[in-house]
Amino acid sequence: MLGRAARMMPYGLEKRPSVSAQPGKKTHLTACAILPPEEVWEPLQRVRRLHDPHVRRWMPHINLLYPFVALPRLDEATREVAEALIPHRPFAVELSRFGFFTHRKGRITLWVEPDPVPPISRLHASLFERFPECDDTARQQGGFTPHLSLGVFLQRSQARIARDEIEASWAALSFEVTHVSLLARSGYEKDPFEVVASLPLGG
Repeated sequence: MLGRAARMMPYGLEKRPSVSAQPGKKTHLTACAILPPEEVWEPLQRVRRLHDPHVRRWMPHINLLYPFVALPRLDEATREVAEALIPHRPFAVELSRFGFFTHRKGRITLWVEPDPVPPISRLHASLFERFPECDDTARQQGGFTPHLSLGVFLQRSQARIARDEIEASWAALSFEVTHVSLLARSGYEKDPFEVVASLPLGG
């Protein structure tokens, strides 16, 4: 039993399997992430609506493991994640510093960093130990880099201009991390991710 912390699979996800959602394989249809509380979303969404082509697919999030386990494994994974979170306690973070990733095809992702990083890195390490096949976030530039994506650009100069404009009016956002969320979507191109489980730190 997962108790009140876990939420039911949204209607439709179990009805529309994808070829990528096979048992034993990781998939881009699921994620394990930290979600800021909705009361701090609007400043993030204001930026993302301008610059992030995935704003309708993703809510504001800090990915811990993505891609994550195939949809048929989510129930089992939920139990594993809940157990991995037991040693961890809630902690406060602030979103105030900005950075970039450069992707293989030359695209630039602009992101804001959650500070402090160490408690998020420890969360990632505990989860990665249980799901070693979900190694994509561990292979980020410089290793696992906690971040909340704000936009995607074709050139670094465009990303820098956007960063400077955002920084000029940015007020640091603070919130407490109390849960880790499991997300899933059906596989249709425009379908958004939904929260299928919200699991508390400390068990």
